[in-house]
Amino acid sequence: TQLSTTPTDPNQCGTQVTGWYSGLMPAVTQTVTNGQVCFSWHSNSCTWSNTISVTNCGSFYVYELSMPPVCAARYCTNTP
Repeated sequence: TQLSTTPTDPNQCGTQVTGWYSGLMPAVTQTVTNGQVCFSWHSNSCTWSNTISVTNCGSFYVYELSMPPVCAARYCTNTP
């Protein structure tokens, strides 16, 4: 499972405030990058945002998530 990397429609992921990763994924194994998660609300794909860390572990990524900026916000994922 990976965080969504494109804006997610409202009412997905069990909420109207959907979070998606707008940063770049680390390309090299064992490297860490910081990137922005945008939280979509109505027609704005980035009403709120916060910063997370992403580690490239070779065949998968590990995310260090922070508290969403508003109570109704949720991180959305894609299942391969």
